[in-house]
Amino acid sequence: MSTHEVVYHALLAVGGLLCVGVASYAWRRRERSGAKLLVGLFVAVVYWIVTTSLVLVFAGTPLGRAVARAQYVGVTLSTMFVVLLALQYTGREKYVTRSTVALLAIHPLLTNVAVWIPPFREHFLTFGAADPGTFYGYAYEFGGLFLVHTLYSYILLVAAAVMYVSFAVRSDDIYQRQTVALIVGLLAPWFGNAIYLLGPISVDITSLTFAITGLALWWAIFYQDFLEVVPVARGTIVDNLNAGVVVLDRNDRVVDINPRGRELLDLDDAAIGRPVADALASHTAIHDAYATLTSHEDSDETEVAVEGRDFRIEVSPLYNRRDERIGNLLVVEDISERKRRQRELQRQNEQLEQFANVVSHDLRNPLNVASSRLELGIETGDEEHLRRVEQAHQRMDRIIDDVLTLAREG
Repeated sequence: MSTHEVVYHALLAVGGLLCVGVASYAWRRRERSGAKLLVGLFVAVVYWIVTTSLVLVFAGTPLGRAVARAQYVGVTLSTMFVVLLALQYTGREKYVTRSTVALLAIHPLLTNVAVWIPPFREHFLTFGAADPGTFYGYAYEFGGLFLVHTLYSYILLVAAAVMYVSFAVRSDDIYQRQTVALIVGLLAPWFGNAIYLLGPISVDITSLTFAITGLALWWAIFYQDFLEVVPVARGTIVDNLNAGVVVLDRNDRVVDINPRGRELLDLDDAAIGRPVADALASHTAIHDAYATLTSHEDSDETEVAVEGRDFRIEVSPLYNRRDERIGNLLVVEDISERKRRQRELQRQNEQLEQFANVVSHDLRNPLNVASSRLELGIETGDEEHLRRVEQAHQRMDRIIDDVLTLAREG
């Protein structure tokens, strides 16, 4: 084995070990959003790396040709998982359905059928005479079906890149760094593949760039909390809510904050990824309310007063499409004006009740006088009693006029 082959295999081993590490880490956190897709992607990548290495080991032999064809299982599946992961990560997880997976799986299925079965394989990849100077150890030629496969693959990869870039532009700082790592890590092999296909070099460097993939994902995982702090889809409605919304993961770390939440709680991008206790350090009453609500399932909302302002605190569990709990939603609403109106209404009701008591007493007094005088007048026939009844009625008229005037003038 020549020196450059040793170096090539060493670089493949480094990339393979890094990718195995990423897949293993993601599998241990497979309940996290996107983790299972990441496992699927890196299993396909490791398969791609292993088959590439075997192609070199058995170059120029029938087994080497067979492995070269088997390699397309990893090639096509990795493309599929790149797209699915892009959908999941960029807030389009509603499209990650069985129908979408089945649709994307058509390409790997048809490609791997075409690679093996005549007469299609002659239009995909053909081998000629032995040629130690080539990557496969044989003269080879790609056919029309290979070009269709390649074009389709790159269309999918461009679509994934567009999703990542558009997401990064509108995201917070931590998500931008995560997204850059994903773009570099997931698309680097395809740039290497493009260089190889366009012909500047005769050695397929695609698998070598998986070392870049592994390094980029390790950086995203251990330095940017990828799989720990992942974005949650947030629509226009949430962005424009008058209430503050803070999204927390299963470890009570801040994942997302809507604009109103930033304003109410004095938070910025630095809060993303921090424990909620640290993020709300200056709002201990709100954090204490959150802690109480999450520890008691019999209530999901409460009210707290903070420096003359009243807040309604509500906590709701957050689930993914598979009904797995992935965190909590903390809703903080400033209800100070509502409380002020309630207190004002209560004060007015109390005043109205007092007024009604006074009016009732003032009306009841002349009514009692009129009633007793009327009885006496009937018994005695004395007109003086009737005159007193008339005076009582006049007094009631004045009271009624005063009440009506007060009602009209407030």
